[in-house]
Amino acid sequence: SGISFQYHMYGAHIGSAVLESSADGTTWTNLWSQSGNLGDQWHQATVQASGGQTMLRFTYVSDV
Repeated sequence: SGISFQYHMYGAHIGSAVLESSADGTTWTNLWSQSGNLGDQWHQATVQASGGQTMLRFTYVSDV
């Protein structure tokens, strides 16, 4: 299974975004990450998750 989403990362100190998956909520696997200024536009991402990975989480870390 997978997930599709749009993201917008614009600015000098945009930081980084991460998508992770987990089967148990304790151990997380990095599925996708992006960092830095990507311009004033929306981007599309499609990410496949491993079987049994039923939980997803997005995290964001600021650059300032």
